[in-house]
Amino acid sequence: MTTTTMKTIAVFFDASLGGRRVLEIAARMAQEHGARLVAICTVIDERPKATESHVRSDAEVMRRHEHSVSIRVAQAVQMLQLVSNRYGVASDLRVVPEGALREGYPVLSLYADLLVVGHPDTPGAPSAWSFNYTLRRGGIPMLLVPPTWEEPVIGRRIVVAWNSSPQARNALKASLPLLARAHVVDLVIIDAEHPSGQRDEKPSADAALYLAQHGAEIEVHRISSQPRPIAEALIDHAVRNDADLLVFGAYDRANFREPVLGGVSRTLLGASTPLPLFILP
Repeated sequence: MTTTTMKTIAVFFDASLGGRRVLEIAARMAQEHGARLVAICTVIDERPKATESHVRSDAEVMRRHEHSVSIRVAQAVQMLQLVSNRYGVASDLRVVPEGALREGYPVLSLYADLLVVGHPDTPGAPSAWSFNYTLRRGGIPMLLVPPTWEEPVIGRRIVVAWNSSPQARNALKASLPLLARAHVVDLVIIDAEHPSGQRDEKPSADAALYLAQHGAEIEVHRISSQPRPIAEALIDHAVRNDADLLVFGAYDRANFREPVLGGVSRTLLGASTPLPLFILP
């Protein structure tokens, strides 16, 4: 059995309830994997407009701004210390200025094994940050946590959407640290039959063997999406089987604008998906 783990987990967070919830999820994962936690929050520029600066001296305006920034940073430091101590993980705080996206933000998380974010709203991220931008420029695996998700643990029962595509294979490899520690990995093949009515068993068998060699406990399910859309069939299967994570490969990086599975990626990445998603371009 091959032991697979992560060494660095990054997370966007802020002092809101949603920001703390995502931070705790990332910290718990860092504890489980013995990883370092890199916590990233954004300092928003709230300097007064020119009309207000006419009333006060420039020096006073700057003092007020610096005081506001120092309070926000102190809150982030305190929250990170509390969460890091609770889970016994080593952590770093990275404070990102609001304009960081224009200055090449993805470099900040490029060398992490995983980036954990709230989705579709992302507490702690710059206002100009976007999910697609980070996938395209950073290429980092991402764990997207929906606002309705309240479970503290993610990755006990994982559904892997499998179609033998390069994107699916890459997502499977990138998620190995999670798959190897899951109680069950459910390899789901949708609409696997050829027009002749024959099934191609080898690709799914090879994937299952690969996962088993890395210590994963595997179940293989072949399901039909008809008459529903594929994304709906995947979500229904995951919910019915009490999954707490869905793994899939979304985009072809050579043609990033085109989802590999048409509308499937767009639906899964929509606001209504009820469980966390692991995604890799």
